[in-house]
Amino acid sequence: MSDHRAMQLNPRQRAFVAEYLKDRNATQSAIRAGYSARSARQMASDLLTVPAIALEIAAAERQVREGAEAQAGLTLAATLKALQRGVEFDVRRLFDSDGSPRPIAALDPDTAACIEGIEVEVQFEGRGEERRPVGRVLRYKLARRLGYVDLAMRHFGAFAKDNEQAGKAAAGAISELVAQMRGSALGVVKQAPGDA
Repeated sequence: MSDHRAMQLNPRQRAFVAEYLKDRNATQSAIRAGYSARSARQMASDLLTVPAIALEIAAAERQVREGAEAQAGLTLAATLKALQRGVEFDVRRLFDSDGSPRPIAALDPDTAACIEGIEVEVQFEGRGEERRPVGRVLRYKLARRLGYVDLAMRHFGAFAKDNEQAGKAAAGAISELVAQMRGSALGVVKQAPGDA
């Protein structure tokens, strides 16, 4: 706990924060921190609204998340790089200049990361004891590029702009329809029959 926030919390509140961070069960955390079992549910709800407690919980969760990200090497920058790799993937990188498939071990990391799976089919010739392998067919399952593009659009908030424009277009179309109906023999119904 930060020294400044910890000074604002009494010992039972500090115990509640420590218990809450274990399993995020507020009621049980209140009981384990020493609050009455009968009032624990309400007390837990009240404790979570105390600004110093909310800040302490958020800071502890952020510290755990940052520690896990550092340990895994996963950062926002790395995630965005993986997203960029999928958006910019070029299937031609799977082949040599003569059109033959590159060996898996020869693929660069960005290209290999865009392959979700590989199915290997061994081809045989002959029968019985004379049967012998004569080749392999590799089928690549590539990551869906549209999925990467969709995630990138969400990251940049592009769908929000599209939805806003679509909403304005729909509102304009409805207004135009109502205006046309006002000038026609069909009246605009303000209240459906039978509605009270």
